Amino acid sequence: MWNCPRCGREVSGQGFCRYCGADLRTYAAPVPKKSSANLPVIIMSAVAGVLLIAAAVLFVLVLQKPSAETGTTPNTMPTLAPSQGSLTEQQPPAESATMFASASAGSVLPDQSGHSYAPSNVLRNDDTCWVENAPGYGEGEWILFDLPSRQRVSGLYLVNGYAGSADQYDYNSKISKIQLDFSDGSSTVVNLQVYGSSMRKTIQNIRFDKPVDTEYVKLTILGTEPGKCEDTCLTYVAPY
Repeated sequence: MWNCPRCGREVSGQGFCRYCGADLRTYAAPVPKKSSANLPVIIMSAVAGVLLIAAAVLFVLVLQKPSAETGTTPNTMPTLAPSQGSLTEQQPPAESATMFASASAGSVLPDQSGHSYAPSNVLRNDDTCWVENAPGYGEGEWILFDLPSRQRVSGLYLVNGYAGSADQYDYNSKISKIQLDFSDGSSTVVNLQVYGSSMRKTIQNIRFDKPVDTEYVKLTILGTEPGKCEDTCLTYVAPY
């Protein structure tokens, strides 16, 4: 609806005014003004749309943010550390051996003239020794060295024969070949040096191919270098 430009009365359409007959087609119909009542609704709708977009963007950023605790995104499975447990009991690393706690033997020559030939003599490097007491030169006889606990042995220091004096060394028999047995079930065979009397106190270094964790070292005589008597002697043995 709008008013006739000539008579001012309300008319409809764009034909002729039914009151004054004016040709309404010669007049431009006024453009109706848009109501401002919908403006707040439009503004609120726009604001709501912006907030929804912002919320969606924030949600995406949160999903893509790495986790502070695991160092991975929430959509990624964190890498699990290997299990620290074991179905079998793990023994702690053995300490390196420095000395034997005690020594025993399959046979021992009885004391003579106040001299002891006990296996414990071999634990110290002095003018004493262990002497076996088996028939012959002592092949197959053994001396056992106990450690304070299960320890790692990388080798042995050894002084062969009866090294107290040159006469004692030459008179008694020396060891030329031994077998070493350990508490873990392993063993090894070693050939020993048999020096002349001038080098009788030389410390031989028997280094193993690899260290052995063991509670004892058992030395068995496999071969000898005969002296003037059948008594086979050993002066000193120490682990390292």
